[in-house]
Amino acid sequence: LFIPVFWMIVPMHPIAFISSMLLQTSRNALAHCGYEVFPRGWTRIPGLNLLTTVTHHDLHHERAHGNYAFYFTFWDKLMSTEDPDYEARFDAVTRKQAMQPAAPAPALENA
Repeated sequence: LFIPVFWMIVPMHPIAFISSMLLQTSRNALAHCGYEVFPRGWTRIPGLNLLTTVTHHDLHHERAHGNYAFYFTFWDKLMSTEDPDYEARFDAVTRKQAMQPAAPAPALENA
């Protein structure tokens, strides 16, 4: 019921509505994928560090307090709700992923 009610209340062009739904769905799937997709050092790059990472949202679920922002980290910084271990955890997760060997390519069968 959310979509029809929202569309009746908020006047929006269909393309804008579909685009926003795709963005929200994609971001939600990314935040809950359980695998950090952002590269090492992401949290230290000005501008890019404003976007929440998978680790940022994982800490929210793990500790059940803090890291409430879903799209932008500056909200948690502004409200003092960002987990103090966030950057250290992000560094640890991305360091661990960088140290894992790449999976071998699957063998090709001769047909």
